[in-house]
Amino acid sequence: MKTSFETKELYEKIKEDKTHYSLIILVIASHGETYDLFSECWREYMNIFPDVKSYFIYADNSIESDVMIHENRIVFKNNDHVKSRIFQKTIAAFSFCQKYYQFDHLLRTNLSSFIHIPRLTKFLKDKPKENYVGAHFHQLPDHISQRNKQNMVNAYFSKELNGRFIYLHGAAMIFSKDIVIKVLLEMRTNYAKIEPILELPDDVVLSMVLYNFLTLPLEVDGDLSKTQFYHPREFQNLIAHKLDCKRLVDTNYYTDEEIFHIRNKIASEALDNSVDARSCDIMNYIYQIRHFYKKPKFMDYIDSAPQKKIVDAFMFYNELDMLKYRLTILAPHVDHFVLVESTRTFAGEPKPLFYKENKDKEVFKEFASKIIHVVVDDFTVGPDCHWENEKYQRNCLHRGIEQLDLQDSDYIMISDVDEIPDPKTLIALKQEEMHVQYANLKQDFYYYNLTAKMNEIWIRAKVITYEEYNNQGCSPDAIRLKTPPTMIEKGGWHLSYFGNTKMIQNKIRQFSHQEFNTEEITNADHLQQCIDNYTDILKRDGVKLIKIPIDSNFYLPPQHRMIHT
Repeated sequence: MKTSFETKELYEKIKEDKTHYSLIILVIASHGETYDLFSECWREYMNIFPDVKSYFIYADNSIESDVMIHENRIVFKNNDHVKSRIFQKTIAAFSFCQKYYQFDHLLRTNLSSFIHIPRLTKFLKDKPKENYVGAHFHQLPDHISQRNKQNMVNAYFSKELNGRFIYLHGAAMIFSKDIVIKVLLEMRTNYAKIEPILELPDDVVLSMVLYNFLTLPLEVDGDLSKTQFYHPREFQNLIAHKLDCKRLVDTNYYTDEEIFHIRNKIASEALDNSVDARSCDIMNYIYQIRHFYKKPKFMDYIDSAPQKKIVDAFMFYNELDMLKYRLTILAPHVDHFVLVESTRTFAGEPKPLFYKENKDKEVFKEFASKIIHVVVDDFTVGPDCHWENEKYQRNCLHRGIEQLDLQDSDYIMISDVDEIPDPKTLIALKQEEMHVQYANLKQDFYYYNLTAKMNEIWIRAKVITYEEYNNQGCSPDAIRLKTPPTMIEKGGWHLSYFGNTKMIQNKIRQFSHQEFNTEEITNADHLQQCIDNYTDILKRDGVKLIKIPIDSNFYLPPQHRMIHT
């Protein structure tokens, strides 16, 4: 196979390259408007790491030699868009890389796959540099539509494998260098055996070639029918490190740091490869580069549909630890916080502005850009105005909400600071996996700490679209008290009276339920006894607390060790 180089200078540069690369990346590529957009995404990061070398692999029947090498392209002489030739151009690229580069591992991937290169190289650092083969396992279905492929596989192995044959998915296949060399050797010595299967998908063919020299599975008692799946023992399934994007995804969704391969392909069989048909795939890739590679302006000329906003509007008294917790777990998913605090308690007593006094401290500064702080200093003060004061302060949430530029489909959460929404619910709302106009957040209810669960659920926290918020008269208090048509089951956690006895005393003395503000109830010894014995501090009939160990609780708030347990 004749290989030529775009320029003599490039040939000299490659010939003199003594770098020992930890990873070579080969990206199966093609031309076309959609493919070119994906290529632009790849170019943004593919060769920015000194120990990683990357190439696109193209096909072009007009080149004079069998293979033409460019700065970041390997071009194989053949017609573009011919799937049956993807395997051959992969082999041509293998041959070039094996001849000219020193490397530990090679990744063969495709244009729509986003690769988090630092995570991948970290993952491979501890992996064997010999006899290593890793990818997402795929099963060739035992289905009538796949019968011809099954017959070819069975004939190749002289076994009735049918649905048990496992191959490596071509979106991200990783090989140590010795495996690359052995594949090339197989192509030279066993081509007659391989040639009849070249019309199969390239990843199936490449996997079948690997079977020629890797360790085949043992049959159970000599009976292949007892073997559930059939693949070489060296195959490593990397499914835990792959994420499939099947919709337009908010980058805050990417929380699993073990993921290094994100497949941007909403349709499993994308027959329509137009830009319109694959717009979500393209936008996901752009967002991933902006997010993971810290390039916020990358392709900012590309129009994108605005994502739904989430506004978290809540009242705050003095619960600084709870506030820190709420902001920490919700900030990745919330666009704006509306925090309302007052110069007076519900009971009418003057009070400090606790958030205002602490907002410049390091613990809160990171959230400042998202917080709209509303101070209420126009309460009606009187001996029996505590319920009116609570209602008035809650309705002042609107003073913050009205400052925002919201669309009808954006969401507003209305709650108190200790009513913590489940972040997974917020993700589902943003990703449009869940559609509600106005709903209760059904919350698990705790007193004192996360081992003391109430015998009732809590449904005061609400989520509502901006359109429905306006339909309801922009009245947060009325919205909180009404019964909406929908209940969100995994709505989060109400964490009431989390703190020490002094904090609980202060809350009871200043909240709206002044009928409980008695010495018998606010007595510190009584409060501590209730906490220790899992009983109700307010001495209500029918109210029970259930002791539940942390390790027996399967619906806990995220990062729950930040709060009292």
